[in-house]
Amino acid sequence: MKTCTNCGASMPDDVTSCTACGSVFAVSKASRGTGKKNGPPKDQPVGQSGNDSTTVVYQPVYIQQPAQIDPDLKSKAITALILGLVGLLLSIGAWYTYGISAILGLILSIIGIVFGVKARNRMPLGASGRGMATAGMVCAIIGTVISGIVALLATCLVAGLCAMCSTSPYSNIDYTVIFSFLS
Repeated sequence: MKTCTNCGASMPDDVTSCTACGSVFAVSKASRGTGKKNGPPKDQPVGQSGNDSTTVVYQPVYIQQPAQIDPDLKSKAITALILGLVGLLLSIGAWYTYGISAILGLILSIIGIVFGVKARNRMPLGASGRGMATAGMVCAIIGTVISGIVALLATCLVAGLCAMCSTSPYSNIDYTVIFSFLS
């Protein structure tokens, strides 16, 4: 027989709380270690069976591990960022080089987009290199647009000047004179 320490009522050994006042009895460490039952638990464990013996089946606990990133993917993200920035700078600088660097900027920006897409699609969400790959893709896309526009404008300018020179009545004009304003 158990005696409640709160109200002094006596009750059977297999209860876990006092039937008179409702206070919960403490489970001693000795009874936990021996596998003997001090009383029925409030929540039934998984797989309980029998009179005295309790079989408890433990459920696995899954702990989320930090995402492991393949070093190859991180290097692709870094490459995408570098190519995107260089392509963007070359496309902005194409205004000063009369469109010559726009072609190189366009090529590097397209390669930067490819590297960025490959790295970003294979990285898990929340990975540290994913933001770098995204930034490289954004810079490369902006560089591609600017380089494409500048290359198109430069091509149209040169084609227009060549067409103007070839159809003029003065077809024996030296082209270096016409294009001298560009340098």
